[in-house]
Amino acid sequence: MIANNSSGSHTPVYGTTADHVAELEVVLADGTLVTVGAGHDTLRKQRELVSDLLYFHALEIADRLPPGLLKRRPGYALDRCAREPNNLNHLLCGSEGTLAAIVSAELKIVRLPEQQGLGVIFFASLAEAMQATVELLDLKPAAIEHLDRVLLDQSKGQLEFQAARDLLIWITSPISRSSSWSSLKSRSIAWQP
Repeated sequence: MIANNSSGSHTPVYGTTADHVAELEVVLADGTLVTVGAGHDTLRKQRELVSDLLYFHALEIADRLPPGLLKRRPGYALDRCAREPNNLNHLLCGSEGTLAAIVSAELKIVRLPEQQGLGVIFFASLAEAMQATVELLDLKPAAIEHLDRVLLDQSKGQLEFQAARDLLIWITSPISRSSSWSSLKSRSIAWQP
């Protein structure tokens, strides 16, 4: 997960894996075991090279990786390094093992929310669902997940998905098909966790 800078549907609230890495113990190509992170003064030469790279390519990095980009593919996170240049964790998280092998990690822990809720909305089309996602972000949800008919059909008859399928019993209900996003967003819907 660290090597891929994994993330999921909760990224808007919790960020990616890289946001939770305090320090890494890594093995370099020559077999050297090193601990890196904001609190470690290791790999000075490499940090200087990264700083030079950031200096000479700052405009291009800012253009290609703008601030506020929540999810990104794995790769060298030069945008993160620009914000905290002495922390090589930003470069290692997402590097997919091309810079070092990760042996151990110290991670930051995040408390689970005291209250949770679930909203389920059905859409007639993918385009309608995508537009609703943009509008739903204003509500600051912890997660937004899209489940299409193919995925729902593949879970039929599988015991481990039965509890989730029971929640969706109304999927064949006429009201779920007749409601559109535009009619739902004009209503005020509240639920208790």
